[in-house]
Amino acid sequence: MAKSGVKANKVVILFALATAAFCLLSLSLKFKITVVVSKYQDPPRAGELALQGIEAAELKPKAEGKAGKAGKAKEKIKSDAQAAQKPGKRKGKEKKKPKAEAAELKKKLTKPEPAAETKVETPGPVEVPATTTPTPDPAKAKRAAEEAKAAAKAKINAEKSKKEAEVKKNKDQVLEKLAKVKAAPKAGKKEEKPKLKTSKGKDINALAAYGSHTARKDFKCGRMPENMWPKFTEQKIKKGGSRRYIAKNGYVSRMNVHKKITRAKTENGRRRGRIERATGRLKDGEKSLVKCLQNLGKCDNQTMGLARSLDGMATLLTTRNAMLKKQFKRCALVGNSGAMKEKKYGRYIDQHDFVARVNALPTRKFEENLGNKTSLRVMSFKISKDVCCFRKNYKPDNPKLQFLIWFPASRSDILKQLRKKYPTNPSSVMPTPFLSTAVGVFKQLRKDLLRLGYGPFEEWEYMTSGMHALLGLVQSCEVVNLYGFTTDVSTKGPYWFTGRKEPPRSGRTQHAWDHERMVLRSLYAAGLINICTP
Repeated sequence: MAKSGVKANKVVILFALATAAFCLLSLSLKFKITVVVSKYQDPPRAGELALQGIEAAELKPKAEGKAGKAGKAKEKIKSDAQAAQKPGKRKGKEKKKPKAEAAELKKKLTKPEPAAETKVETPGPVEVPATTTPTPDPAKAKRAAEEAKAAAKAKINAEKSKKEAEVKKNKDQVLEKLAKVKAAPKAGKKEEKPKLKTSKGKDINALAAYGSHTARKDFKCGRMPENMWPKFTEQKIKKGGSRRYIAKNGYVSRMNVHKKITRAKTENGRRRGRIERATGRLKDGEKSLVKCLQNLGKCDNQTMGLARSLDGMATLLTTRNAMLKKQFKRCALVGNSGAMKEKKYGRYIDQHDFVARVNALPTRKFEENLGNKTSLRVMSFKISKDVCCFRKNYKPDNPKLQFLIWFPASRSDILKQLRKKYPTNPSSVMPTPFLSTAVGVFKQLRKDLLRLGYGPFEEWEYMTSGMHALLGLVQSCEVVNLYGFTTDVSTKGPYWFTGRKEPPRSGRTQHAWDHERMVLRSLYAAGLINICTP
């Protein structure tokens, strides 16, 4: 028993020495590997360093081929552990410690050993493959830019058109309310108002837009007897065909009040070379309107409604950009045609509330034919220059006579001279909003007439002074009676009541007489004017 106890003590001592040597060797190797690796790469995590140190400590003795004392001690300890596991050799507490140490050694010894020498290499810099950026296609980029630009432009145009439509809608609603308030019948009287629609979808009040049709009929031509009314006949008006027009720059040259050449912008504006065609594309029921325009004696209430539904006429009825500051019930517009000498219209003209005359021909010698009442004179560029600056013996019809000019050139100079020369007579320029509306109506009515089959018409630069005045009075008066304007193609006689046979040169080159004649007939068909002379 004593010998077996001594033998067991020796085994324990040897096992302790071997374990201590093995631990010291492992720690030294771990320190060396950590120092070398830290020079070439980022410091690894603590767990990785420990694992590398343990593996290096276990692999290095085998790689160098040195068994050493530690290897022999391992083998001896292994054999002793196996012998110690046999029953009946140990007692109590002495059996527990060698058993646990033997299990620990068994775990370490069961690890696979490398067959060849292993070198620990430090990782070098990682090479990242270069990414090549594809070169953009210039054509595609240009196309994309154009599409983006077009989309942005379309969006802006859509927003702009939307705003314009809203403004126009609000304006039409306000004007419609004003027209209803103005044309509202007296209490106790109900008047049926027919509803008409233009091609643009506008609703217009056909009978009450500018006073009732009955009032126009009652004061027709200043209650002139019927035997003095003009007799309307079938007219040979040009219909169908086409006409080519050359391009125009939208300006004319004229001599101003200082006798120097100046450029003036035309009302028809700049335009390209074009072909104008009379298409004759009639809508339902418009055949009767065509017959009415061909012979004014065939016009009735039905054709009046059809005429008012034309786009140009609807614009005139629904737009309130007035030429005059006040509104009048009964107005007369007196022109200068030679037909004024045929009958004595003077007393009927003077019965009107407001009498407007075109230009400044002398009337004192022809008062029986022309009347002596004058409220307004609408003057062209040439006549306004004569009245303000060049005609020394001109005298206004009365101290309160108004002068109204419309030509765009030398306006400030002409107004200055008129106010200086005739201080008691008010002088003014036609309002720009009214001029814009009047020119727009004139152009649109030309399109309407071409669609009805009339035309093509003469080229033009400006409307006549008479057309300016007429469109202004239609918007400012309940009843408009027209004297001294020619609407018949076959009318013979002098051009002016003074005896002149031909129009001035400016009238032959700047105005479309055939177009204006058809506009007068259209206004009569719509019931907006009364034609009192042939």
